[in-house]
Amino acid sequence: MYATIIKTIDRNSGLIDQLIRYFCVGGISAGVDWIIFYILNVTCGIYYMFAATGSFLLSVVVNFFWGRKLAFKNRCKFTSKVEALNILGINTMGLIWNILLMWLAIEMVKLTTMEAKIGATGIVFLWNFSLRRWWLYKQTVTKSPHS
Repeated sequence: MYATIIKTIDRNSGLIDQLIRYFCVGGISAGVDWIIFYILNVTCGIYYMFAATGSFLLSVVVNFFWGRKLAFKNRCKFTSKVEALNILGINTMGLIWNILLMWLAIEMVKLTTMEAKIGATGIVFLWNFSLRRWWLYKQTVTKSPHS
């Protein structure tokens, strides 16, 4: 299945194409995040900040492997160790954003925990994509056949 997915996704390195690929990866990761959060918070009654932390960390693992293969094609401009540290830093900040945004949405705006989780996920998605695209992974400039 993994090889089939890789073959079927266009490997064009343009921003829009890469954003679409990352959106697909992010959708898988968000699904993992939301399902685990729902189970922990709504079903098991775990406090939303703890549930959000656990679900976010599991989704990061999914996002790292799929994002590296599908969206960024293993083109890190650093060594594997430095890549891992950068991913850790980006996702640690993403987790902080996630928790802060959820707290604001729940405590100040009075959204439900699931509404807050979904909203925070969208904002953190943009954070993660931006830093991975422009900081962590090399980008090659490809000329359009029409130029």
